Amino acid sequence: MRECESNRGLLAGLLYGELPAEDKARLEAHLPGCAGCREALAAMREASSALDAWTLAPARKKKSTGRRVASAGIKPLTIVAWSAAAAVFLVVLALSLFTRTVDPAPAPITRTPVRPPAPLPPEMEKARDEARDEIARIEEARRRNRERLDQIEQEWKQLLQQKKEDAQRQQDLEKIQAARQKVEEDQDRVHEADLKAQERLVRATTSETVAVVAQLEWVQGEVCFLSATGRVPAKAATVLVSGQGLETLGAHSAAVVKFPDSTRIEISSSTTIREISDGASGKRLEIAAGTIKVQVAAQPAGRPMTIRTTDAEVNVLGTRFRLSCQETTRIDVHEGKVKLLRPKDQASLEISAGNTVSTGVPRLYPKPIREVAFQDGVLPQAAYAGTRDSFLSETYTDHNYGTNPTIQVDGDNPGGSGRELRTVLRWDISTIPPGSRIQTASVVIKLLDRGRPPYEVHALRRSWTETTVSWQTFAADPSTPILGFAMPLDPLEYAFPLSAEGVALIQSWVDSPASNFGLLLTAPKNSHGLRIHARETSDPSKRPKLLVTYTPR
Repeated sequence: MRECESNRGLLAGLLYGELPAEDKARLEAHLPGCAGCREALAAMREASSALDAWTLAPARKKKSTGRRVASAGIKPLTIVAWSAAAAVFLVVLALSLFTRTVDPAPAPITRTPVRPPAPLPPEMEKARDEARDEIARIEEARRRNRERLDQIEQEWKQLLQQKKEDAQRQQDLEKIQAARQKVEEDQDRVHEADLKAQERLVRATTSETVAVVAQLEWVQGEVCFLSATGRVPAKAATVLVSGQGLETLGAHSAAVVKFPDSTRIEISSSTTIREISDGASGKRLEIAAGTIKVQVAAQPAGRPMTIRTTDAEVNVLGTRFRLSCQETTRIDVHEGKVKLLRPKDQASLEISAGNTVSTGVPRLYPKPIREVAFQDGVLPQAAYAGTRDSFLSETYTDHNYGTNPTIQVDGDNPGGSGRELRTVLRWDISTIPPGSRIQTASVVIKLLDRGRPPYEVHALRRSWTETTVSWQTFAADPSTPILGFAMPLDPLEYAFPLSAEGVALIQSWVDSPASNFGLLLTAPKNSHGLRIHARETSDPSKRPKLLVTYTPR
């Protein structure tokens, strides 16, 4: 304690670069092991940054920005310490006397009723009708494929339930798997044909030239396209025309937009994107409010991706980041770099990976943000073995599956019974430093074969062990709030991005490790089950993973 008291008297000198070399070396050696002194230094740095950028209203007397000169007989270090203390006091006083002005939010999106379309020329009518007929044929092919997949799934389940292991059973399983793969490949072709037909329909029903820039790859909940004529319900496999917007409505809505160059945008719940476009100057997004997670492919020289919010402009050449905005904007950069501009005062900053910046402060400055993954045998290091997983069978209530290399989720197993399979998962996240603030969290799983969402994730509220947990001994309760839905990353990989409630749950595990009971995956309204690689699978890269971002204390 005495050492901390002595060292804190030196913090201001370190901040202003006025410490003797010996004191500086001693303080820098002390800081990594003392959270209290690091926090005090951060507070002083923030106060100093705020004062550097703080200006009073014109009607008031202008204050000098120069520092006072130390009088003879007073140690310079003492003056610096008192100056830092005065700076903190002035910032607190200023914040209590002045209210920060916020730029007015843009006008809400016009949600006028859709006007009847103007009559089309005969040649456009013909093209429109042909495109609609093609889409109808494609939808019928998709329906038949889904029915065939359901039939294959039932046959697969029936074979798995057979207790007898013989060569014929194995051959039948291989035949079913081959049939499933063939139908899934056909579904991929149907999907591509649907995108082309949707694009033809857009061009056939628009008298002016349009540019199709991206596709809506996945939707969950209520999602709408936005245009000058109003809002139109969106569905997956629908193309986006340059200038259209997108909106996710409600807590359980989300969407994924993908550009031809593989740039991918995950749009969280309650998000409004006024415009999505791609032209001569590059990709552009205008966001009114909400959160997006972006993976940007390398962009051509001179054509960066530009994202505008209520109070910021972000330019990107190729990177991975998360952006959220309401009255102010926050950006977390995980890979690459982005350039942030705040138009109202022309403040700008280049943000590198591992940093977060908020526009809601007088002076833009980066703060560290960490991204960590927990996956047995891989991350945070190869020695990590903190995952536990199993699944629970409503049919075989007393059976434990804790050592299986495969875990399962199903809403109807055996087929027609209405009984469920539920997966339980837990990760040891104790390496996240105490006091850290969780920003995002997502569960990532690898599949043995494709699924068809929705699949849900819930909190677990009681303790369990991997080798004893069963439906009978662990009355799993999926009535707890839904914390997220499965989002396909590719046909054999799903992510479950957690909602604000889910992030709060992970935060509670950091604050109180004893409350970490893990998560529950369910499919109560879905008869198409998931077979998931468990932590026991031989390929470490396919084991369940928990991905967390946090700001250290």
